[in-house]
Order: sequence, then C-alpha cells, then structure tokens
Amino acid sequence: MKSPLLATLALAFIGAGASPAATIVYNNTATDTLRTYFYNAGPFAGIGDSITLGGTDRLLNSATVQFYNNFDAIGTFTATMNFYEAGSPAGAPIGGPYFVDNIAIPGADLFNVTFTNLNLLVPDSLVFIVGISNVTGNVDLGLNAYTSPTPGSSDDAAFVVNNGSGFVTGPAVKGEGNLYLTLDANTPSTGVPEPGTVSLVGGALIGVLAFARKRNAS
Repeated sequence: MKSPLLATLALAFIGAGASPAATIVYNNTATDTLRTYFYNAGPFAGIGDSITLGGTDRLLNSATVQFYNNFDAIGTFTATMNFYEAGSPAGAPIGGPYFVDNIAIPGADLFNVTFTNLNLLVPDSLVFIVGISNVTGNVDLGLNAYTSPTPGSSDDAAFVVNNGSGFVTGPAVKGEGNLYLTLDANTPSTGVPEPGTVSLVGGALIGVLAFARKRNAS
C-alpha cells in the first residue's frame, strides 16, 4: 500500500472560464463504494450512466470524473466525454465530444479528470459516456463507483456501457451502479463560456487527488 499522495498539476485549457454563477446540478462524490468498472472487462469502448439533474440550470460548464489505475505503473491516456439523450439505454448524441489529452496517471491511484468549457445545453435527464484512447504504459484503467448523488439522481443498480457495437445496460450490485461525477451549469442568461474542446498540455489537469487503496474490480 502506498502512502497517500496529494498531487496538484497545472491546468491548461482553451477558452474562457466558467461563469461565477455556475451551480452544481449533479454531484455523486460523497460515498465511495470501492467498486471500479474497468474498460478491459468488456472490453468496453465507453463507460457511463443515465442520470437526472437537480436544480434548474442546464447549460453545462464542466464535468469531473474519477479514474483508477489498477496497475502499479505510470501511464498516459486521452479521456473523451460524450452526452446523449435518455433512452434504452441511450438516445441521440447531444453536442461533443469533449477531450482531455496527455493525462499522466500514477500507478494504483485514483485520479480526477475535469472537462471544462462544455457550453452545452442539456435536458433534465441524460446519459454520459467516458471513453479512453491513446493509452501508453502498463496501465489498467477504470471508472470509480460512488453512491447517493445529491443533487441529482440515478439508478444505483445499473450503469451504461458502449460494448463496441452499441449501448447496453451494465448490471451492478445495488448501491454500486452510480459513477463518480460532478456537473456544474449556468442558465443561458448568466454568461456563456466560449465553445471548444479541452486539452491538457504535458499531462496537466485540474484538481488532482491521488492516493493508493485497494478497490473491487468489475
């Protein structure tokens, strides 16, 4: 077991920052289930969830997800986020895709990645899907499951995956089917960030919290 490590890296991004009036409309970060859904398990081209937002603001500014590297080695990768209308289990695409490039992830650690400047108007209910590409090094990546989002809601017994040919529901132990996610948003009248996709320079990222612990694999 490694000692706890707090790592803060420089943020580099394209476009203007989020409006100060942004509010959290979905937050599932309080209770860690110690469950991780790994991309190699399917293998999966994407992992995500069907969610319903809280509050009233619907112009998304940023989204934060949490990865876990199961191998004791450092690697790099590109993260991709897409949003879809609610469906069975996912409907038509909504905007995007959004990218964070050159992410350097430590071995056997958690790692938060934030997509900024989304500038995307969304409905109350939607699906988010996170993919990975350009993976280097000996890494085993997955997304971490948390439970009891507030604000917002989601079925905690299921998540959504892209299995390479389409979207399917991923069954989960009840209480372990919601993924770590925060979304903040504005109303369209409170200031709109410049559109654009996000990139990180030299593996920089926002608000990184990395520490070692044993997790349950799925």
